[in-house]
Amino acid sequence: MDNTSLLTRGGEIYSRKKGKKQRLEEIVFDKEKRKEYLTGFHKRKVERRKHAQVQLEQQKREERLALRKSLREQRKRELAERLAFSKELNSSLENDEESSQQEDSSSKSDSEEESSMEPKTTEYDEDDKHVTVEIVEDDDDEEIAYPKEGFVTPRISPPPDVPLRPHKPKNAAKKKFRYESKFERTQDRRKEKIRRLKKKIRR
Repeated sequence: MDNTSLLTRGGEIYSRKKGKKQRLEEIVFDKEKRKEYLTGFHKRKVERRKHAQVQLEQQKREERLALRKSLREQRKRELAERLAFSKELNSSLENDEESSQQEDSSSKSDSEEESSMEPKTTEYDEDDKHVTVEIVEDDDDEEIAYPKEGFVTPRISPPPDVPLRPHKPKNAAKKKFRYESKFERTQDRRKEKIRRLKKKIRR
């Protein structure tokens, strides 16, 4: 072995090892995969659409859940407001009942006092006439004073028959139709509910 071969032997070994490490993989041409890629544009498009639809449905579902949650919270708040309002109404109604009972008791005592009082009678004598007047105090609006027997109400002569001019119906100006905003509709609904609650409580 000569000196040059000895000195260059290491380089040969290194080049062999380097060649093994850096050897490129063989590129294999697959006809099936090529065909699938070239003919699969529609298929991939459909898959993308399906994926987008799934995501959209999921987003809508989340929005519905959030809306339900907000509606639930709003109903809870409205219920709490109604309860507070009904408690106020009940307390005011109880106060009114107590005051009306006190008024009834006072009016009963007044009526007892009035019934104990006897009617005042006075007699008037003039030339040919003798008149007896009986005075009775009555403050009750409920009792209607009917005329005594023998008393005749004077008749008023009916008005003469005069032809009345027919009234011309006024042309009512057409009211312009206007849609209410969402806020106005909710306000109207709330007012209507409060009115119904008041009616129920009064019954």
